[in-house]
Amino acid sequence: MDFNRPITYQVAGGTTIDFNSIGASEVTTTSPRGGYKVLSANFNAVPLIGYIDKRALRDGVDAADTYLGTRSLNIVCGVFGTSTGDLGDKVQAVLDAMRPIPRTYEADYGFRQLAFSQATIDVSNFSTGFIPMMMLVRPSSLPNVTMTSAQSIGVSAKGFAATVGLSFIAKAPYRFSSTERSISITSSSATTSLPNLGSAVAFPTFEIIYSSAVSYAAATVASVTFTMDSQVLKLNNLDFIAKTTTNEVRWFVDFENQTVRRGLRSTAGGAYVTTLRQDVIDTSLYNFGSIPPTDDAATTLTTSYSGSAPGLITVTYREAWY
Repeated sequence: MDFNRPITYQVAGGTTIDFNSIGASEVTTTSPRGGYKVLSANFNAVPLIGYIDKRALRDGVDAADTYLGTRSLNIVCGVFGTSTGDLGDKVQAVLDAMRPIPRTYEADYGFRQLAFSQATIDVSNFSTGFIPMMMLVRPSSLPNVTMTSAQSIGVSAKGFAATVGLSFIAKAPYRFSSTERSISITSSSATTSLPNLGSAVAFPTFEIIYSSAVSYAAATVASVTFTMDSQVLKLNNLDFIAKTTTNEVRWFVDFENQTVRRGLRSTAGGAYVTTLRQDVIDTSLYNFGSIPPTDDAATTLTTSYSGSAPGLITVTYREAWY
């Protein structure tokens, strides 16, 4: 987490608050200023949870797979105001930002993006020298607010200040790329490289589009088979209704949650209403693969079809770091 760049958190209504709005050049200015400055951040240890049992009549333990548990995050933020009223409003804005489950994020149980940057020397992949990152977090407690008479009464010419302690819990223990990687596969693509610059496994989502034409007749893709990281997934009988200016069907394959959904759009430019369709998964080839980090293995996706072939498949995924 770079303290010279914005550190933002999504709040009610879908807007963001910048916990690091005071730039590095403003820290030493003598005039009063209003805003926020992150003073410290603590990415807490994550326990490994898995089967471990003492071996009978032998030294050591029996062990099996292990998985990451809960990750928490603590941030100490300085709050600065040009007047006592300005300070009070800014402290209240932080408290309001820490609502557990704003209505905007009810569907995700209050988890939303905490976005920040990490400096890197890998400018060949990150030309700005920074990796834009985010975590999906929600507050684990109401903030701790510390105000002193010297800081909150103070002198008008110097401004006013308080410190606020923020505690979060992460939905996943990773730091994700702020932007999704998107790769297009046409019907002529036999193999496609899926790079993963992160250090954790990535799970893609496939969007299967029959054609990008303005309209087409109803069609059925007899089968489409994806082979990725030695895992094979085959889908059968994907139907596409006749496309018009308002109606279209697309199929969505979620490799993380291992689901297949049929999406129907019935208004021009509208959202796709999806229905779970696990019945199209082949009963003998049903393994959902993943994209390991590049230092583990280079991942190549092989796509094959029978019958009519879809015109476009879009693969999207977020790289992640521990």
